[in-house]
Amino acid sequence: MNKATLAIVLAATAATSAFAQTDGSQILNKNQGLNPAPTPYPYVLDASGAKLAGVNYVEQLFYTTSASSTSYEALGTPVPFRASTSPQVGTWNAGANATETMTDVTQGTAINVQVRVWDSSLFSSYAAAAAVAAGGPTTLAPGTTFQFGEGAPFAYTPPTDAGLTTPGSTQMLNQLGFSLTSFTTPNVPEPSMVALGAIGVGALLWRRRK
Repeated sequence: MNKATLAIVLAATAATSAFAQTDGSQILNKNQGLNPAPTPYPYVLDASGAKLAGVNYVEQLFYTTSASSTSYEALGTPVPFRASTSPQVGTWNAGANATETMTDVTQGTAINVQVRVWDSSLFSSYAAAAAVAAGGPTTLAPGTTFQFGEGAPFAYTPPTDAGLTTPGSTQMLNQLGFSLTSFTTPNVPEPSMVALGAIGVGALLWRRRK
């Protein structure tokens, strides 16, 4: 092999190595500019059925390490939804966080992925919103209404190194749209009302004793 041929081979090998996922991480592109665009398009809707709008709402992906697993772990950074004036309202703006990597899944093997959405102006995480909706303690004012929700899990197969050049191979083409659910924190009785109630109960018990 002459020097010119050897140089070409080495250059090609270096390019292939740079492109390949040699660190074992698997790629998922959560940008919603899906191609081909599915029908119906997987918009996220608010509790009224309108396309979700507002940068206070954020999306985060959760995934399993195998198709049979039911244990989900968070993937990447939450990203905001778009303003009501955006022509792409109802979708999130992944921006620089469009490409996520997973180091604990296998190339070419299906996993499950789920989209979870919450109001970041009220909660630091999806789990925090879910806990309050389940009746957990909260610092929110009584009567505060909020929305959150999760989509149905969908299958995603991380492509092999050779499949990375296939159009749409890293996109979430199986993702389904869904609607958020609305919750309102319960109203706590005023202290004076609680006191009056206690007096009333005490008087009733006193009369029964007589």
